[in-house]
Amino acid sequence: MDGTLPLGPEGRATVVRLTTPRARAHAATVNVPETRYARDGGLHVAYQTLGEGPPDVVLLSMWFSNVEAVWDFPALAAILRRVSSLGRLIHFDKRGTGLSDPVSLQTLPTLEEWMDDLRVVLDAVGSERAAIIGWGETAAMAILFASTYPDRTSALVLWDCWARLARARDYPMGMPQRMIEGNVEFIEDTWGTGAQIDWLTPDVADDPELRAAFARYERQVASPGGAAAIRRMVNELDVRHVLPSIQVPTLVLHHSENPYARVGHGRYLAEHIPGARYVELPGANWAGFTAKDREQIFDEIEEYLTGVRPVPQADRVLATVLFTDLVDSTKHAAEGGDRAWRDLLERHREVVRRQLERDDGGVVLA
Repeated sequence: MDGTLPLGPEGRATVVRLTTPRARAHAATVNVPETRYARDGGLHVAYQTLGEGPPDVVLLSMWFSNVEAVWDFPALAAILRRVSSLGRLIHFDKRGTGLSDPVSLQTLPTLEEWMDDLRVVLDAVGSERAAIIGWGETAAMAILFASTYPDRTSALVLWDCWARLARARDYPMGMPQRMIEGNVEFIEDTWGTGAQIDWLTPDVADDPELRAAFARYERQVASPGGAAAIRRMVNELDVRHVLPSIQVPTLVLHHSENPYARVGHGRYLAEHIPGARYVELPGANWAGFTAKDREQIFDEIEEYLTGVRPVPQADRVLATVLFTDLVDSTKHAAEGGDRAWRDLLERHREVVRRQLERDDGGVVLA
């Protein structure tokens, strides 16, 4: 352990480093940022940074997260790297999630407390102003922060978000209550199987590798009961009354065929946030789990934040071909037997696949 910094005055964030030199060395070899803790009083909020600013860009994690496990899920890792190309990426686990301090499921954090976690992390990394990207249900937190701290928010991006999920007489685009309750039951019943892929990225939901990778991520970030409790809480949030008070530049992105949050949610945000720019994206894959979807989403975000439209990449690129072979394979297979040999091959393929996916590579089995 490196030790900890002395606790600052009450209300002021300090940074706690809890990783060993060996852990930091391992993180460097796989391009995973070091996890640190922002401390505010007795609370510890886990966070990471990647890249250099300005600008600083905060990507608010989904309602469940783990700042270290996310790097083992190639699709989410690719999103984080894309954001870091815009400036210094800042991402963190809200209290009660991931590597941050746990909370009781009976006394979940308030929206204001989650918003304060963002402030604490910005203080810890020395960020005076940052662009805030809200994603899905994190919209409420992003909207409240931008409204409360306009001097610390350079821009607000709302990606397939909503101000309120539930349907109401004055909010007809919302989801019926029976569907909301069914969604919570579905989460609790299927958690850890990757079943959420069905509505996050429906066009590629039959991809077994994507589903398996997301299933592992689910199991690493929360228990079924914890996931259901947090989901139930965020489903009840309503920040429509805050929208007119937002005074920072705002970009609203929404997929036209989003199967979970209908496109009316995005249009409502754009209509009620002063001066907001609205971009409607084609398709139903709103999670950004495929390269094509990420390009659509982050090209718009990059142009809005920097004023420059990304140049399409050329079809021809410099690439590396890695060939692996198991020496004396026939001998090892004969000595260990068929089962042991199959296990060895599977472990070898898994190690190679994980390393290549981290660098957007692919595997070809001869």
